[in-house]
This record gives sequence, structure tokens and C-alpha cells, in this order.
Amino acid sequence: MPEPHSKLVDLVIEPEVKIASNAFLAHLDGITVEQLCDAANKSGLTSGAESADFSI
Repeated sequence: MPEPHSKLVDLVIEPEVKIASNAFLAHLDGITVEQLCDAANKSGLTSGAESADFSI
């Protein structure tokens, strides 16, 4: 199914979404998997039976 197109989306919404996406990706570039794991451990999310078991 093709995406809907409109001048509002093309000229106003899409540029703002691109700006926000770039900012989000730039923020993620500064975060490591180790930092995410440390944050999960500190918040207690890995102390129960719900912790994930996987390999990268």
C-alpha cells in the first residue's frame, strides 16, 4: 500500500520528524550496550526470573 502524501506532511511534518530522528540517533550513538546493562542492573530489572537469556 503506498504512503499517503500531502503538502502538509511533505513540507511541515516530515522535516520536523527528520530533525527529531537525527537528534534521537545522535543521542543513541553516545550510549553503549554496557551502559544500558548497567542501568538495568541498577534499577533491579535483571534480578528476577524475567531477565532475558540471549547472545549477541
